Amino acid sequence: MRKEHYKEFEIQMTYNKVCKENDDLMKKYMMRFKLLQNKDRRILMILWNRWREFVGIRKLLKHNFKFCHNSTRDTKADL
Repeated sequence: MRKEHYKEFEIQMTYNKVCKENDDLMKKYMMRFKLLQNKDRRILMILWNRWREFVGIRKLLKHNFKFCHNSTRDTKADL
């Protein structure tokens, strides 16, 4: 990044952002690993996965409904 003439504070901000994202992902994976080891809390993983699927389907439906609604309008059909 220094070769591309970024300022020092931009480099530091990017570095901190990447480190934080990596730490957060590692915490998430370690929590999932610990939950899988515990037989009493294994159901939480199933619930989280089902919730994520539900949210994903909800977003897809919202997008499709919005697309269909825009298709019926002459001014928004080209968007």
